[in-house]
Formats: sequence, C-alpha cells, structure tokens
Amino acid sequence: MSEIVEVEHSTSIVDAIIRGSNIKYDDLVRIMVIPNQREDLVYRRFNEPAMKTIMEGWDWEIITYKRLEKYYTENKKMKELDLDKFLALKRKPLSKKEQLEKKETNMMDFI
Repeated sequence: MSEIVEVEHSTSIVDAIIRGSNIKYDDLVRIMVIPNQREDLVYRRFNEPAMKTIMEGWDWEIITYKRLEKYYTENKKMKELDLDKFLALKRKPLSKKEQLEKKETNMMDFI
C-alpha cells in the first residue's frame, strides 16, 4: 500500500482532488490535510456529482490540521514515523451538521 498526502491550504479543493486523482494506483491511500474550518466545504465538494465522477474508485479521506497538530505534539520525539498511528488520523469529511452532533456527543461524555 502507498499513500499520497495533499496539503490543502491555499489551493482549491478541486485542484487537490484532480492532482491526487492523476496518480493511477488502485492500492493508493489518498489523504487531504485541511484546515478545520474547511471541513464542511470539503464534504460538499466530495459529494458533488462531477467530483464523484473524478474520484470514482479512489477513496479520499481527510486529516484536519488540529488532529495533525495533536499527533505531532504527542509524537515529535519519536525517531521514526509510526505509519499506522498516522493513518489512524484519517477519516471521511463530516458535514457541518455531523460535526456539531459529534461535538455534542463528545461533550456528553464529560458530564
């Protein structure tokens, strides 16, 4: 298995998807690292019919800046990257509604 990581900060999400989709390997993990506040936009872009056609057969997932920063803080003294731990950060993007529901659920865990 191979991985491609696309960091989306100043380019468009569509351009990132097209660049990553130009790499034609079936067993390739495609990850987009995104600012937290852009997750809903990525969710909507991933679900547009034209993008679904481009992305067909390739499973794109995301890692938010916040999750990556937390991973870095917890692992910066490691001499080597633990690929399994890194890949555990990836997930499908959530809609704004799903993000709010998840946040509320997590808050209930602390009550």
